[in-house]
Formats: sequence, structure tokens, C-alpha cells
Amino acid sequence: MTLTSIPKGAWNGWSPSTDNTRYQSRDAAGLSVDQVKRLKLKWAYGFEGDVNAIGALTVVGRYLFVGSAGGAVQALDAASGCVHWIFQMETVGSGRLVVTNT
Repeated sequence: MTLTSIPKGAWNGWSPSTDNTRYQSRDAAGLSVDQVKRLKLKWAYGFEGDVNAIGALTVVGRYLFVGSAGGAVQALDAASGCVHWIFQMETVGSGRLVVTNT
């Protein structure tokens, strides 16, 4: 997957735009008001032995990346919540996760 293949309106971190408004238009979301009212929680995830997530989630393709207060960076399947991998950092960072094309 390349970062250029991410669809318009996709959130990869704090906001879908560089001005960080954290606003998603109805057209970009592809949902009507009636559809939003019927949304249901599909899955939830807890950090075993940890208090909370740090920073915003980052989603790229089918993966959701999140850091925990204890320094674990985790890659979850965005559709199911299943863990793909966990990386334990030696020190806890600021919580900002950035995915780049290299």
C-alpha cells in the first residue's frame, strides 16, 4: 500500500486536512444524518495492564496504530480489532504516531 492510495476524506491522525479542523464533511463521510443515528459499536479494545491510549489513533489502509501510556505501539486490524503486532518502546514518547512512505 502507498500513502497516495488513501481515499479522499480518510483520517490519518488528527484530521483529514492539513489545517487540523477535525471536521469531516457529509460528502467525505458518505453518511446521512439518519445513518449516523443507527451507528453501532463494532469492537472495543483495552490496554492490558495500562491506563489509556496516548495521542490520536492513526489509520492507514486496514491498520489502526495506537500508542499506550506504558509505551506499547500496537497495530490493530481496523475492521476487527485483532492485534497484528505490538512493539514495546524503551521510553514513552509524546504519543504522536506518524506513518510515512520510505
